Amino acid sequence: LLGAFRRYPDFVRSNSVLAVIFVTDAQEQGEEAVTDVLASLGQIKQLRDVVSYGIFNATDLNCDNNGGEEEWRVFGSRYGEFIQSTSGKAYPLCAPDFGMQLSDLGKDLVSRVSSPKLFLDARPLLSTLKVFHGGVEVPGGPRSSGGYWYYNVQMNAIVFHDLSFAPGDDEEVQVVFDEDTGVAQSI
Repeated sequence: LLGAFRRYPDFVRSNSVLAVIFVTDAQEQGEEAVTDVLASLGQIKQLRDVVSYGIFNATDLNCDNNGGEEEWRVFGSRYGEFIQSTSGKAYPLCAPDFGMQLSDLGKDLVSRVSSPKLFLDARPLLSTLKVFHGGVEVPGGPRSSGGYWYYNVQMNAIVFHDLSFAPGDDEEVQVVFDEDTGVAQSI
């Protein structure tokens, strides 16, 4: 993967999303640590612009016939670590509705490349998450309910499905939230 990017540096554009798709029935057999692979990839492409998908014949995806390969689990493996680090998804290769799995992969990828996003530096406490444009709060939620944006947990990002509130080419929004510390507070 990294060697190909070094040989063909024009393949990766700065304003694009890079999708990495793994398809296999066997465990990853490389020796380089996933953190090292991600660090090297991060020198080529900002990691927030990388997403990975895996189509695997693994036991934790309810696949039990590995075609002669040793049984293995995605999550806890090097593939799983890479997918989780890039906010990706894993799909079962053995699924009877494999076409639906591919359709979901396609929809997810389209949503990542066609909708403007603001990546957040910390996890928000959802009840406090607000977006403002010109000092006016921009409603969140589904388009059908008058919303302009939603929060994507996997990407930790505000995703805009409608930018009509900001008609110019160089608009700014402000995102305000309290950080979710993950610690339950009692009163």
